[in-house]
Amino acid sequence: MGDVLAATDKLEGDAKQTSKFNAHLYLGLWYDVAGDRAKTKEPIFAAEARPIGHYMYDVAWFHAEKLRQEEGNGKSPEKASVNEK
Repeated sequence: MGDVLAATDKLEGDAKQTSKFNAHLYLGLWYDVAGDRAKTKEPIFAAEARPIGHYMYDVAWFHAEKLRQEEGNGKSPEKASVNEK
């Protein structure tokens, strides 16, 4: 996980933010498909914390919401409002 995220540090501006979002989201989805729920949470919640103006943010938010419901945590943050570019 560290290598993928470290690669995003070399970028700047919007490319860096979007790449960090994508790295977290896809790492979390990969861990989920691999069946490792413990490792799924951190990157999914990290992606959700980085709203981007793209429909993939909805995917991150939905997946994070699903994880919260599975944990029985009823305190869901409001979905961030982002402007489409």
